[in-house]
Amino acid sequence: MILLATREVSTRIPPPLTRYEAADIVRQVLARLPADDRAVLLLCAGENLSYGEAGTALGVTANTARMRYTRAKERFQARYREITGDAAW
Repeated sequence: MILLATREVSTRIPPPLTRYEAADIVRQVLARLPADDRAVLLLCAGENLSYGEAGTALGVTANTARMRYTRAKERFQARYREITGDAAW
């Protein structure tokens, strides 16, 4: 017979954010990002532009816009975790 050690696991789950709380956190995160990161995130995710369209607006190629978007998204997620303490994202 094998005995497994048990430990208490918290079952408390924080309540979900309201739409206004979530929007406020997004604004805080965006404010902490460099202007170039904000621009590419808002064009690609906010305005739903293609990488080519975002690249044209930013004066870069579609590939450059894609790379900037990927890196900006990673930095956004890191700042989000800093603000919320949410390790899941």
